Amino acid sequence: MPKVQSLVFFILFALLQDRNSNETRALIEKLRSEDGVVREEAVRQLKALGAIAAEELRKAVQEKDPEVSARARHLLRVLEIRMKLTVNILETLPGIDERLTTGGEHTWTEVFLEASGNRENGERRYPGLLSKDFKVLVGAGVRGALSLEEKSGICKNAASLGLSGASSELKVLLHDKDPYVRSDAVKMFRDLGAKEVIPELVQVLKNDVILRGEAAEALGQLGAREAVPLLLDLLKDKVADVRKRSARALGEIGAAETIPALVPLLRDEAQQVRFPAALAIVDLRGFEVAPVLQKLLKDPDAHVRGIAAWASGELGSRATMPELELLLIEKDAWLRGSAAEAIGKLGATEALPLLHGLLKDQDAGVRGHAAWALGQLGSRDAAPVLRELLKDPEDPQVSSSAAERLCRMGMTEGVPALLSGDPDPLLGRRYFNLNAVRRPEVWKKLQESRLPVRFLEGSAKVLFEEIAKRAGLGLEIAIKHRTTLEQKYRRLVLRAGRESILDVLESLEWLESLEQPPIALVLEGDRIRVMSQIDAQDFWKAWWASEQEKKK
Repeated sequence: MPKVQSLVFFILFALLQDRNSNETRALIEKLRSEDGVVREEAVRQLKALGAIAAEELRKAVQEKDPEVSARARHLLRVLEIRMKLTVNILETLPGIDERLTTGGEHTWTEVFLEASGNRENGERRYPGLLSKDFKVLVGAGVRGALSLEEKSGICKNAASLGLSGASSELKVLLHDKDPYVRSDAVKMFRDLGAKEVIPELVQVLKNDVILRGEAAEALGQLGAREAVPLLLDLLKDKVADVRKRSARALGEIGAAETIPALVPLLRDEAQQVRFPAALAIVDLRGFEVAPVLQKLLKDPDAHVRGIAAWASGELGSRATMPELELLLIEKDAWLRGSAAEAIGKLGATEALPLLHGLLKDQDAGVRGHAAWALGQLGSRDAAPVLRELLKDPEDPQVSSSAAERLCRMGMTEGVPALLSGDPDPLLGRRYFNLNAVRRPEVWKKLQESRLPVRFLEGSAKVLFEEIAKRAGLGLEIAIKHRTTLEQKYRRLVLRAGRESILDVLESLEWLESLEQPPIALVLEGDRIRVMSQIDAQDFWKAWWASEQEKKK
């Protein structure tokens, strides 16, 4: 019986093949027609047959009729391209097969940039296209790119689409003769989280004098431990920007063994190097540097003292309290404010009388820092000062910070200030703080929870999912056409293990608010909602209007 079934199957298959061959030959015959409509319909049907028509088309290439031969040869090339492209991109971009067949290598570049680009409003031109749809286009697109603008566009679009699977085709851009193209390529692989390109980036760090700093930054964000020896050497580089980025990279990689080499950079001759070095030490949990910080808090350079104050607060170095208290009476307003903030982070309630004194400081910024510190220490005495700072006419950042702090204390007086005007992440005018007023129970839960990990990495969507899961909450993404949310790689270093889930969530929200379109988070009792800032603005204004209506 099995033999009979096999024979029947073979006969049916042969008949089908013969039928397809007959149909193909009939269509090829129509390629001779003088009627353009007939020829076009025949071409359309031959394309639809796909690989089935290939064998007969190869025979037709040998035709004596030059027109039939040329049309068959053209169709074979079209079919070859169609078989490489996805159904989705063929349907989304009608005629793309013909365009790629008749054009040269540069046409692939043009098609890739067009298909992967954005409209003027920042939204994807073809949001229905997926990363896999671009896989065939990107390699040829790179080879056909001629100008700096085109190569930079490929880097930018490949990063926004998350084309990490195309790294082998894209890494040739790391060797381009134009340093701007190489720079864009380094940033692209950083944003893609392309760890498979780490060996090439290490070579850039080693050999490309122009791009050492950018390569160091990328390797840090990729967590490349193999780059640590080179980065350690670059802490002594003549270029301040290279020292700065190398220091930051060592912190992001988690190379705790490099702390002794980072400490001298806290007094680096270039101010721009000092804070990244301090940040790296904090990220590496350099609790043992407390004695060094005590000395630096007495340094003749005010900037060094300020950096040491910040690091003391972040590391929880209570041994530095005597020196921090002395900074509260410094002439430099920035130092007084920095010391106040550090004391607040240390939870040093013994300094309450000194902080109360700063509430009458002549500098609005210092008053704001003191009020913030008092709020951290649970003192309600900060509220009246914060209310006054809301009216500060000189510095919008002071009034915005005061509004944030009032909201975080659960006080509604800060709400109108945060809802006025457009949200501006650079001024701290973010809607995230409104969650403390609307959902205080969720806010408190997240504030008291810690993440038992040193690093979080992946796309923003993956990170939001991980954070929500660890907080026992669901995640709702109510924003469309936001490719960077799913594609752009992030690597968060959880600073010294002292950050709460709330801190991490707020940091990620701030990073994503800088992308286009910017996002905002709304906390619910059972989930975290991710939405655009425009939708969030409408949401929070409607909520506040409803709250005001309840009071009538």
